[in-house]
Amino acid sequence: MTRTFKLHIEDNVKLGKLAHEVHSLAASEVQILLKDLDITHAKHFWECLSELIDEHLPKEQVPVKELPMTLQEVRRFEAETMPYGELRGIDIRNVPVERLLWYDEHPQEFAKKLK
Repeated sequence: MTRTFKLHIEDNVKLGKLAHEVHSLAASEVQILLKDLDITHAKHFWECLSELIDEHLPKEQVPVKELPMTLQEVRRFEAETMPYGELRGIDIRNVPVERLLWYDEHPQEFAKKLK
């Protein structure tokens, strides 16, 4: 594929890590602030946060071909093992992004290796 895809993967990895960090921070803060309150208050917090997040989502429809994987799809993909090469048997999540990008940028060489 193109260099655009390379940036897309790297950006998605960075943004995914940032999202996990923000979630972790929010979860620990909520736990501290709401330790003396019941679960209803925590539920209300997460519902409010979800509504605020929804405000930042694009309003227009994105063509289906351009949609990135959902978080559930990403987790399933990351749990798969590499089926070939020197990284055979390693979980995809542990394969360096650079290696995945190489497979994407060199599809003919990659196809030859598969044969």
